[in-house]
Amino acid sequence: MLLLLVSGGALAESGPATRLAIYTDDWDCVYPPAMEDNLCITLNGTDKIDETRVKLRIDGTPVDVRPRVIEGSRLVIFPLLYGAGDSDGTRKQNREMWSRLLGSPFSAPQVIAVRFDLEVAGRPVAGGTENDEFLQPTFRLLRYEHDWVMFGFAAAGVIVAGVILMGVRSSALRDRSPVCQVALADLRFSLGKLQMAIWFCLIFAAFVFIWAVTGELGSLTSETFILLGISAGTALGSIAVDQTKASPAATVEAQLGAIGLRAARDVERLRRLIANGQGGDFAGRHFDLSGAGGPDSEAPRLTLMDIERSYRELTAPFRTQGFVRDLVNDATGATVHRFQMLAWTAILGVIYLFRVYWDLQMPEFGSNLLTLMGISGGVYLGFKVPER
Repeated sequence: MLLLLVSGGALAESGPATRLAIYTDDWDCVYPPAMEDNLCITLNGTDKIDETRVKLRIDGTPVDVRPRVIEGSRLVIFPLLYGAGDSDGTRKQNREMWSRLLGSPFSAPQVIAVRFDLEVAGRPVAGGTENDEFLQPTFRLLRYEHDWVMFGFAAAGVIVAGVILMGVRSSALRDRSPVCQVALADLRFSLGKLQMAIWFCLIFAAFVFIWAVTGELGSLTSETFILLGISAGTALGSIAVDQTKASPAATVEAQLGAIGLRAARDVERLRRLIANGQGGDFAGRHFDLSGAGGPDSEAPRLTLMDIERSYRELTAPFRTQGFVRDLVNDATGATVHRFQMLAWTAILGVIYLFRVYWDLQMPEFGSNLLTLMGISGGVYLGFKVPER
């Protein structure tokens, strides 16, 4: 037990002088404590301790948690909880206090001295030494547990990597093509779906990271749901707009079907055959060309390479132009409304990451920035209607 030589005050309105100490000799009282551990304090005296009248301040901030008093002992146990409190105001106050003390995960030192004050029955336990000189009571705090920090980073990385992998290997981040024969790898990337995926990754990774580092499960805020709602609404609106557009897809589908490509899987099979060195084979050996023309047509002499070339020419308006170009371009080239939506998403996403890392809480952008994001998404949808 680490004695702090703090005396003075009283357990009740009248009673013997108290002395407090940091208790370390019990399995429930790890020292130095970290988040989710307990701060254990012993008080001398003989009067019964009423836990409802024992109050703790850490670094000058009231900690709104009710302690436990071990029966038959003078041990008072305060759990160190990141988001403790009975109201939004006290929870925010506690998060700000812990954010200030903890700092960023890799800042030094790992163990710091933290001042605290104790009140019993409304009266402070005064600081002092045996010579009555002032002494501010402190305890040593383990700011971060390395294994949990590494778990938080790893979990966030797995989430992001999973979404990226899903975007590459599936149509999760791509627009649905009106031409059914367009292969998966040729589908255009969707700006609306990408924005929704970015905010999902940021919010989910931030939640897991904050939980791993601080143990806090109540980090989500109302702004978090607004961000998800704006991004999801933009993605859904984008899909709805695409469904209403007229396109020459039916004509292209018929032309591709005539040369044996009736579905996206036919295009994928065609590319596998070419990759295996069979590009010079006559297409009729592998595909049904019965719709390609009459007896005098050139269809019987078409090779697999010819079929692949025709596919690329016919589907050029519907195929991807590359990740970045798909996001900022429409059929006529780069557009301001797409670029500004992408730029705002990128800059706010970077700010979000840094705020989570440094403050260990979900950032609050405020009503102005949220309105800006909503306007940005609305402008994107409005200009998307006449896009070709």
